Amino acid sequence: MEIITSIVIQGILLALALGVTILRCWIRLIVERRSLTLPDYLVWGGMVCALGWFACSTKALYILIDHPLDEETRSDSVVYLKVVFVSVYFFDTGLYFPKASLVAFYWWLIPQGFRRLRIAVYVTTVVVACSFVASVLMDTLIAPNISDNWSIENQLSSTWNTYSNLVVNWTLNFGTDLLLFGLPFFIFNCLKLRKRQKIGLVGIFSLGAITMAISLARFIVYNMDYDVSDADGNLWCTAEMCTAVIVVSLPSLKALIIRPTPNNTYDRSNSGYLQAGDGKTIGSKGNGHSSRVQGGTLDDDEMELTFLDRKASPAPTGATDETRMTHPPAIIHQLQFSPAARTPALHAPRRSFTRTPPLHPRLAPTHDDVHGRVLDAGDMTPHSCRLVPFSTLLLAWAGFALAGDTITSGKIKVQLFAAPSFLSEVSVDAYNNQCLSLDNNLIDGRVQSILVGGHDVATVLARDDYWNCRFYDNYDCDGDDNLDRYLAISDGANNLGSIAWGTKIHGLRCRNRDHDDD
Repeated sequence: MEIITSIVIQGILLALALGVTILRCWIRLIVERRSLTLPDYLVWGGMVCALGWFACSTKALYILIDHPLDEETRSDSVVYLKVVFVSVYFFDTGLYFPKASLVAFYWWLIPQGFRRLRIAVYVTTVVVACSFVASVLMDTLIAPNISDNWSIENQLSSTWNTYSNLVVNWTLNFGTDLLLFGLPFFIFNCLKLRKRQKIGLVGIFSLGAITMAISLARFIVYNMDYDVSDADGNLWCTAEMCTAVIVVSLPSLKALIIRPTPNNTYDRSNSGYLQAGDGKTIGSKGNGHSSRVQGGTLDDDEMELTFLDRKASPAPTGATDETRMTHPPAIIHQLQFSPAARTPALHAPRRSFTRTPPLHPRLAPTHDDVHGRVLDAGDMTPHSCRLVPFSTLLLAWAGFALAGDTITSGKIKVQLFAAPSFLSEVSVDAYNNQCLSLDNNLIDGRVQSILVGGHDVATVLARDDYWNCRFYDNYDCDGDDNLDRYLAISDGANNLGSIAWGTKIHGLRCRNRDHDDD
């Protein structure tokens, strides 16, 4: 390949990677109105290394025009040898920044409750860090003397010309890629997802195979001919670096694919209230979260979320995170999330919860009976399960559909609207007589409002069933004999959760009195 052609193609790849990185940050700062996070900064670290590599590659290739290599690929230019030696560090360091970004994302994604997966993340972090250190040490110590890297007489012993350095660094690079690529697939069989949702998530995480394919192709090219020209070799290296940066950033661009409907879109202002298109304020929960209400048609069994954050990004007051909910405007009025309207209840004692007016008169909460029968601890058998909340988080991050409002004899939909500065909305499927543990890292137990039986108040009010749900202050759904340890909602909605109760919600168990065990 001609030197000029190689430089031009490398420049195009670099510009593409830079454009994707800038677009990622623009979506984060402007569209989602959140601060940059650690994964974003780590991607920029990879981008800076790619720029440094490209500068060294361009400089070295231009030197080759006046000082071409001889038959043994030796150069008579000390400047060329020094530039090549510096470029090695840009290349090997730049490959690990996108990996570090992905590791940081896994730390955010996987809750503490998933111990095996968390251990896998810890091990992955250590392996990636050790591989990076080993790679840098190989670049520094592989030559008998570090000065051999720019010595005309001993240049064949330099880092750039040592085959063992290529093999070791590529093995570390490809091995860590394989580890990061395979980690998410261990959780898919544990999640209660439809086949279409699993396929979508596999597609999202399979993007890493693109980088691995280019890395493998580069290694094969060098193995077929280790004396490959610098023009070809540098192009392969640039392609691998840029692809790594692009692939890590692609999931962040999903906001560009999901198009809101202008007539039915509501954005949260800095005051914490929803603003309709005509400027009318709609009461909503505030302090750093936004909800967008989109019109249009969704399948009966799905609700689409664009993004859910476990905790608010470290952004200034008034910055917003965005989730998408299928509440029509009239329903938003009924939710009554205005912080001002609920202020007197925030400091209510725990025992006063049952005397607090419910969201709707017919939905008064009851602790002791469901349709005339007193519940006791034997009515519900605890069965811990932390799968659904993590499924919600994972699907929401990927921008895929969640389960819908369909109520069966063995399953009911429960919506938990978290307290300000936490996850805006958690949607779970509660199964009959099963304890559902709500992971502490997902919503921290601070639930602001509750809907039982649907995504919106209209759906909840239209229900005709015999479901009762209890919300506990522990993960094992213990304490049915103690009214201070659980809340009971028998039919519908309540706009006061753990904030007024005075404790945190960590467990959920629902019971259908007319359930048939088929």
